[in-house]
Amino acid sequence: MQRVMIRAIFLVLLSATWLTSLTAGEIDPAVFQAFKSKTRGLAASDDNAGVRIVVHMKKSEARQEAAESPEALADDVFRAQSELLQTMEGAGLIEASARGGGLTANQASFKVELLLDYQYAVAGYAVNEEAVKKLAALDAVDRVDLDNLNEMFTVEGRALTGSDTAASQGKAGQGVGVAVIDSNFDLLHSELGSSTNLPNSVVKGGYNFSSDNNSIHSRNLNDCYHGTGTASIVRRYAPSSHIYALVVFPNAYDSVIANAINWCVTNRNGVGGGSPIKVISMSLGGGQYSSTCNSGLMHTASGNALSNGILVVAASGNDGWGSSTASPSCSTNVISVGSVWDENNATYSPFPPAYCNDSNRQVNERTCYSNTSSVLDIYAPSEEVICARCGGGTAPLGGTSSACPAAAGMIAQLLSHDGSYAGNKSSVLSLFQSTGTNVIGDSGKKRIDILAAIGGGTGGDGGDGGDGGDGGDGGTTCQGTTHSGSLSGTGDYDYQPNGTYYYSGSGTHSATLSGPSNADFDLYLWKWTGRWTVVARSESATSSESITYNGSSGYYMWRVYSYSGSGSYEVCLQRP
Repeated sequence: MQRVMIRAIFLVLLSATWLTSLTAGEIDPAVFQAFKSKTRGLAASDDNAGVRIVVHMKKSEARQEAAESPEALADDVFRAQSELLQTMEGAGLIEASARGGGLTANQASFKVELLLDYQYAVAGYAVNEEAVKKLAALDAVDRVDLDNLNEMFTVEGRALTGSDTAASQGKAGQGVGVAVIDSNFDLLHSELGSSTNLPNSVVKGGYNFSSDNNSIHSRNLNDCYHGTGTASIVRRYAPSSHIYALVVFPNAYDSVIANAINWCVTNRNGVGGGSPIKVISMSLGGGQYSSTCNSGLMHTASGNALSNGILVVAASGNDGWGSSTASPSCSTNVISVGSVWDENNATYSPFPPAYCNDSNRQVNERTCYSNTSSVLDIYAPSEEVICARCGGGTAPLGGTSSACPAAAGMIAQLLSHDGSYAGNKSSVLSLFQSTGTNVIGDSGKKRIDILAAIGGGTGGDGGDGGDGGDGGDGGTTCQGTTHSGSLSGTGDYDYQPNGTYYYSGSGTHSATLSGPSNADFDLYLWKWTGRWTVVARSESATSSESITYNGSSGYYMWRVYSYSGSGSYEVCLQRP
């Protein structure tokens, strides 16, 4: 049971004199529409629960003043919530508290589900329209809104954006915690730390806000493919960042998401020995907004996060709208992210809700499904982005769902380069706008070029490469860098070095692979030529492979592939 519900049990008798001078509140028409349809505003498990709403409280004059700290704000919010719940109980709207007397749970017309830590609001289920009207008539109530149920925005940009080169220059997100608010996560996956005991090497903490006290870990593909993929994308862009895994699906109401954002503020200094939380990534949303959506729980929660040094990043959505975006990306407290094709003729199959077609897909062109409007802030690459797959291995993830964590990862890279950008949304966007790449199909908008943003060159055409190694004779001792990994079985593969790409000047690339004697592992060298292309391969019948390749300057990566069998391997890599 959430802290919110525990609070409701331990209500104290507090003075409510400030309530009597305030007039009754307004009701969002969508609440009545939800009662009529009994579909909108309900999760699958809520069929008989009524309609989920948010009751917003008015503030007294004293409460109009900003709290000096999140902790002081939380204390004042709790006092106000306690007074409101006492009033609700006296009006016969909610179940009796531990003081005894009053209604039973079956008789209550409003069931409290959640008290927000930093917002003057209470979320719960109203059994009928009459209950909503009674709640709105309370002197302390400002308005009653529908607690909207949000959805996941489901469906090779690190070289394109220069992220890989920035990481190789030491701008890899070190010292930055990124909270991923999403579905369940496969914590046993090697990219997420390989352990359900938190903190592990990657995920330092987390919580399940959708199903209180349930695990954040899952290996059920339907439950964890989205969260596992988005968290993996953050780490692939910012491999030294720490992840905080926060579950809000399937019950991803506005109030539940706001509660997860609040957790980030409360734990902004990090937990489990992890880095301070500086970025929140949300590949989710709902609704259609042609302008800003500067009201509601997610807007205020994101504003509170921003004022405490946390940048909130959200996907714009996959409806293909040309003049609208989804909430919360339309909030001015949020960095909204659209998606561009990550290569010419990028692999793409139409998917809902847009079901759009684009026969001439150009790199850096707005994808046909990406929502945009005048309030959209920035673009990042997406489509068939290779990331961790729930259950092991890798799989592609597309849509703005992959662009959002890509942007979050690049922001983490920026913060590891210059911490003064923490919580400074306007400066971050100004930098990305001035250094970014023009987006085809959305005039004036830019795609993030993180390498240019940190002053290390520009993405796509590389930097100065670095000094690499001095070659070597390929003897028994590795003269380059040694990387290890493990393949789970036939068809599994890893990218090296460290799951990413690298930039190199012209010269000789070499690799020597050593794997299990009872398996057949193969080795491939790929180069970015507008798309990833195999330029060298070694495919013997054993797991001992070697490649020497003389190439021009550009982006490269190595792929270790299991043709058959499983086990651990080591690969020695040298670059010009």
